[in-house]
Amino acid sequence: MPHVRWALSFRAVRSEPPLAEGEHPDPRAGICPYRGLEAFREEDAALFGREAPVRRLVAEVRHAPQTALVGRSGNGKSSLVQTGLLPALHATRGTVWHAVTLRPGADPLVALASAFDPPPEGVGRIRQLEHLNEGAACLRDGRVGLRQLAGSVLATLPESARMVLIVDQWEELYTQAGRGDDVARFVALILELAEAERVHAVLALRADFYDDALAHPGLPPLLESRQVTRRASSTESWTMLGDEPGNLPLLEHALHELWLRRQGPLLTFGTYRAIGGIRGAIAERARHAYRSLPPAQQGAARRLLVSLVTPGEGREDTRARIPMPDDPDEREVIRRFSAKENRLLVTDTDPRRQPTVEVSHEALIRNWKELREWVDEIRGLLRIRVRIRTDMARSKEHKRPASLLLQSGLPLAEARRLLEKHEHIVIDDLRPYIQTSLKRDTRRWRGTFAVLAFGFLSIAAIAVYFYELQSSEAQARAAAEQAQAEAAREADRATAELRRAVETDGRRLTQIAGRYLQSGRPHQAIMVAREAFGPLKEDLPFQERPMRAHRPVMHGRSSGSTLARTARRSRPMPPILSTTTSL
Repeated sequence: MPHVRWALSFRAVRSEPPLAEGEHPDPRAGICPYRGLEAFREEDAALFGREAPVRRLVAEVRHAPQTALVGRSGNGKSSLVQTGLLPALHATRGTVWHAVTLRPGADPLVALASAFDPPPEGVGRIRQLEHLNEGAACLRDGRVGLRQLAGSVLATLPESARMVLIVDQWEELYTQAGRGDDVARFVALILELAEAERVHAVLALRADFYDDALAHPGLPPLLESRQVTRRASSTESWTMLGDEPGNLPLLEHALHELWLRRQGPLLTFGTYRAIGGIRGAIAERARHAYRSLPPAQQGAARRLLVSLVTPGEGREDTRARIPMPDDPDEREVIRRFSAKENRLLVTDTDPRRQPTVEVSHEALIRNWKELREWVDEIRGLLRIRVRIRTDMARSKEHKRPASLLLQSGLPLAEARRLLEKHEHIVIDDLRPYIQTSLKRDTRRWRGTFAVLAFGFLSIAAIAVYFYELQSSEAQARAAAEQAQAEAAREADRATAELRRAVETDGRRLTQIAGRYLQSGRPHQAIMVAREAFGPLKEDLPFQERPMRAHRPVMHGRSSGSTLARTARRSRPMPPILSTTTSL
């Protein structure tokens, strides 16, 4: 029967279990029309509705090479593109629309390369990573442009074919990829498509990141002239919801909870109150999932859930996509929270084919009170993680040169703090980068210490050398001064001895000369006198000459004049020894 075939196919599309053999229930009975916190997909178009905003977006895309879809968080931008725009384009007669969908994530150029040129199937992970890294490098250095890449894809399609590139979650450029060179290059490549033929680009952007997008050259004209603003129309709003951001996912989740607890074909008000209403349903589901965990896994759940949040700077907190953690307890938490009955977390793979996890919708962050409190307690650590992740992304862009590792001072101090607080936050993806930076800093400090130690030792050795040199010179001077003083004392002693000797010899010779003179031998007296006084005239100072030796000789009145006259007339005499011998 047609309705049975329709039910079977629809259950297959929605990943529902097959019907038992011979079972033919109402085909609508087992099909949940609500997606909860998960975004609508293209295969959910029959349940989506919202024809007016879909028609407007389709008309804009058909007539403009680039379109910006701007709206508040939780108002269905992703669902509008995936479940409204794409099915409408594919249903266009006479035109084949080739869709390329991506999210920038932490590596926007890798995401772009993966979307246009995915690695071949059947090759190992190393070959896949090499393929993606090479593709990103070609886009980064300009060897391959996006116009050229899109043209090569269109060349394989019919001439009437068109391409639509959908960049969902554009704000991830500012929350996950940072503001490195890859971000600027990614934006430039997207804007490059404006000049390509048969190519259309759709950018889905959260409204609170509008100013960040305006900072890129080339984006302001697009955002100001080709913008489609996503707002909830009057037919999409309920009085009990109001017009606050994030209402639609809350409503979708509450309806999904009501459908799971339905009583036959009925959704009852009693069940609605039991789940906490529209605003309390999502928090109640999260609390139930958390409390059902063993105590050991509750700590892992708290550590994991806060790690799935990027703290807002002057805006609301956003979700963060992180690599699948290694801890077994954290993996068990992911399994339970992403199970069909919860759907609070979503697992996927990034462009590098690495498993990832993130919250299903940011409405969970806004409406689960306990999670907001946990985030506030470690908001400082979350901000540190964002800064380090941005530095790591820049390091990857330049193949990790040492100059782009974490530098000494505040960056490394924050990294050490993050490692010390690892029991509060998941940092599996950052740990190798932090440890490499710390090791480099340790080696640098060791080298610096060695240089300083060598310098200090050299200075000390030089100081000791000059000290010893000065000490030696001082000792030499002291020894010289002591020797000089000793020589002076010896000279004084010698002078004194000489004086005494001269006086003694002078008296003796004077007495001899006197006897010669008394005996009537004046000539011998003069010779003895000359022997006594002649040699000392030149050797002794004038004041030291023994002038007293003349006095005994001149004891007679006429002796002095006689001797003087005789000395003037006399010639040199023999030495004193011969004279004294003759006596």
